[in-house]
Amino acid sequence: MPAGDRTGVDRTAGARGRHVAVYASLLMVATAGLAYELALGAAESLMLGDPVVQFALIIGVYMTSLGAGAWASGLVKAQVERRCIQVLLATALVGGGSGPMLLLVFAWQGPFKVVLYALTVGLGVLVGLQLPLMMRILKARERFDDVIARAFAVDYAGALVGSLCFSLLLMPRLGVVRTTLVLGLLDAVGGLLLTWVVRDDRGPSRSRWVASWVVAGVLIAAILVAGKVESLVEGAL
Repeated sequence: MPAGDRTGVDRTAGARGRHVAVYASLLMVATAGLAYELALGAAESLMLGDPVVQFALIIGVYMTSLGAGAWASGLVKAQVERRCIQVLLATALVGGGSGPMLLLVFAWQGPFKVVLYALTVGLGVLVGLQLPLMMRILKARERFDDVIARAFAVDYAGALVGSLCFSLLLMPRLGVVRTTLVLGLLDAVGGLLLTWVVRDDRGPSRSRWVASWVVAGVLIAAILVAGKVESLVEGAL
């Protein structure tokens, strides 16, 4: 086979790999997005009691914030890929830090509900931004009617994975604090994947690459020390 033909095959294979990576990133952030909602509801019900009312309020505020985030995505007119990566990394930090922050505020008898609902609104808006922005990235690679069908299917599948992992694996074994940190790490990995996808002839942007690795590293370090922090805070209660 001529060299030019081999190059064409390689490019096609590389484009297909990046295309799959976008959907993999979408699955990760969709999994984390649903699980954040459950984690916030669990944190409030564990610390304040009355789980039915607390979960209902959290779900209502979170869903409304998702809609606000989806609407706000229309304000992004340029550099969609860059903004999407920034949103994923911001979600990783806010979502990952939500569990430790709530524990500390509760232990120090701070304004727990104010912080909780501020985090719920902030996370909801960030998560609501993700799907529309990622669909716009996918639109440049395939027909938009296919994007709608596949992106929503992956998003709903991620919600199922998130609910199962949260209830059967993460929450029973890790607790709220480490669960949110793991979810934040999942968003950071999604950001890393998207950084690899969004590239030019020189490769991925160095600043976005570094930022993604720094966020992932911070969350990994936090996961490693979270158990000790939890023990110290619980001992002080």
